[in-house]
Amino acid sequence: MTDTSLKEAVTRKAMELGAGVVGFAPAGRWLGRDEAPEGSRPTDIWPEARTVVTFGIPISPAVLRTAPSIIYRETYNTANRLLDEISLRLTGWLMAAGRPAMNLPCGGQLPPEQGRLRSLFSQVLAAQYAGIGRPGMTHTLVTRRWGPRVRFNSVLLADELPPDAELTEEPCIGCKLCAKHCPVGAVTTVPGQTIGELNKELCSAEQKRLADNDCRPCGICLKVCPVGDDIKMFQKISK
Repeated sequence: MTDTSLKEAVTRKAMELGAGVVGFAPAGRWLGRDEAPEGSRPTDIWPEARTVVTFGIPISPAVLRTAPSIIYRETYNTANRLLDEISLRLTGWLMAAGRPAMNLPCGGQLPPEQGRLRSLFSQVLAAQYAGIGRPGMTHTLVTRRWGPRVRFNSVLLADELPPDAELTEEPCIGCKLCAKHCPVGAVTTVPGQTIGELNKELCSAEQKRLADNDCRPCGICLKVCPVGDDIKMFQKISK
């Protein structure tokens, strides 16, 4: 099997398992860039990693319209479980075909370092480097098809597969609605930029408050975002 045919086979398998979008990035894209801290790059996690396969599951705007809610909470949790299952099953499928691979969790919060919250592995960066989208105002990945309403996970491969190109245009339109509607004011806009400053501590505190009321996560910044073909689809049926 050639590298190109393996890439096509991996894409088909991920889609069969439930992914809505799949992208590929070389592990080397994390090197020489200061976006991912040391310890959370693919080769930090697995030195033999050469390709990162990232896949996503979209969340319905109708579900997010209710957020924060029990409906969104259960959908969010189900999407995370499915993403972890896809990662595990895709890794098993690759290994059965004689291709070394490593599954990752879609979450994984590490203990704070110097007062800053950090993740085991940034799925947002992985999806960006795989050409699926680009970070928007709240640092959440924004896609052209689903806006920011996508959850992601990844698998690391030892094979070097043809990479997808990173997007050059910004899907985020800089409307600032996410900053305006944030209930705790965790988003600060930066003049001339589509990426704002996110106060992770404020956002995390709000998530904890909602969790204490059994209604986490918030999701308001995702539901007010007007970007995405999915929003246009739902606007058609609401007229």
